[in-house]
Amino acid sequence: MIRKFIGPMLGTALAVATVAASAQDTLWTPAQIKAEWVGKKLFSRAASGGFVDVWFKEDGTLELATNNFSDRGTWRLSDKGYCTTYEKIRSGEERCFTVATRLGQVQVFNPDGSLSGTVLRTQ
Repeated sequence: MIRKFIGPMLGTALAVATVAASAQDTLWTPAQIKAEWVGKKLFSRAASGGFVDVWFKEDGTLELATNNFSDRGTWRLSDKGYCTTYEKIRSGEERCFTVATRLGQVQVFNPDGSLSGTVLRTQ
């Protein structure tokens, strides 16, 4: 009787472990961020749901635009991701972010680990 339950339970446990392993984040390196984003326009969706376009320029400046707001600033690579400083956003205070591929999506995370946004595509 016990064998009837162990086989299916073991199979289920292995399936759950496989799904959990594939769902883990793949953290991007600063080199990946530079290679994938610098000189390109990122089309993103903020955690709040709005669309945001960001340009990481090769000279270390960046521009951000939404439907009704725009800002300029600077960016730099950090040891775990990248940091931005805008003229208007956060009153000019720098904030650093990490980037990870999670469930097939490129996502940007705030310093506290909360979702900042999802990159939908680059151009």
